Amino acid sequence: MREITALELAALVNELRQKLPGLYVDKFYEIDENIFRLRLSKRGLQEDLIIDLTKTMNLTQYVEKGDNPSNFSIAVRKQITGFSIEALEQQGIDRVVTIRMRKGDSTVNLIIEMFGKGNLVVSDGSMKILLAYKVHDFKDRKIRPGEQYINPKGTAMAVHAQGFDKKAVSEQLEAAVAAKQNIYQALSRALGIGTIYVAEVLDSLGVDRQTPVSEITKEELSRILDRVEKVTGYITEHEPVLYRDLEGKAADYSLYDMDKSHPGLVAERHRDIQEVLDILSHEEMSRVAKNVKSAKEEEIESSIAKQESILSEMDSQIAANKTAGEAIFRNMGMVNKLIEYARATRKPTKEELKKMFPGLVIDDVDLKEKTITIELQ
Repeated sequence: MREITALELAALVNELRQKLPGLYVDKFYEIDENIFRLRLSKRGLQEDLIIDLTKTMNLTQYVEKGDNPSNFSIAVRKQITGFSIEALEQQGIDRVVTIRMRKGDSTVNLIIEMFGKGNLVVSDGSMKILLAYKVHDFKDRKIRPGEQYINPKGTAMAVHAQGFDKKAVSEQLEAAVAAKQNIYQALSRALGIGTIYVAEVLDSLGVDRQTPVSEITKEELSRILDRVEKVTGYITEHEPVLYRDLEGKAADYSLYDMDKSHPGLVAERHRDIQEVLDILSHEEMSRVAKNVKSAKEEEIESSIAKQESILSEMDSQIAANKTAGEAIFRNMGMVNKLIEYARATRKPTKEELKKMFPGLVIDDVDLKEKTITIELQ
């Protein structure tokens, strides 16, 4: 499952704003690395919010029962359990979402960073960091307990859920001329909505992605900006599509039908982006679960293999002992006579014993150790 784009995250936050406020946090779970679940409830209503860093943050109907109670998850539970969700905020078009919570006079923030390798941060009401899933020291900010949380600096602020600033985009494109960027590079940087949507905008208008910004005419630029405005409108009026391959496996998704960008895939329409992400993430996790054994399963299988190896060796030893025992029993009379003769003679030689007992194969006679080695057939 690919990373979520800023445009898709904006649409997701728009949906969650209508569902999460008023819900109380019952429990916080760490399902796996980078994957968390919030159990939420209100007056008989129960919801589960899955957070898969960099990929999705959606209400789910597929409850993962696993839990990895790390020190971090236990600490988060203590900080947010019993708090009610007040609001959700997205930092401009950046992939950072803040869930503000309140309990009496206390306020905490659950900050979800969906970019890079992802992160989950808990801060107090003044944005002082209380907990951090991953501790980092960046050039312009520090993510660690005790530090003030600072939003990452972004250059793409022209698109957000409240509208599209054509003038701001035009100004950034003018600056891209001096940098000798092509239209695809320049738009991606100026908009920050996700390269798949920038590509679709240009492809739908028949504009070559490699065209230098300096060669884009005013008419082309006007058509491009109009198309971008329409695309950003899907933040609030989206028509989400789940794409499946010919075997029926969920392969990708988008806020609207982009069939030309997904050749060979079948489009499946859904009512909201959360439903699409829920299906996609659940199917992916199910496939991973089938193909990847847990550490406990591997430990059990390793133990079984060792036990089977020991049993196999024991069976071989038993078979060898049985064969030896049968040989001794068949030659018992001759062996007893050999022992009696050796005791009576005291210092028999190998040649002497061979002559006296031609029916036995004498391998060695060690007078010092008082042993006679024979080979029984």
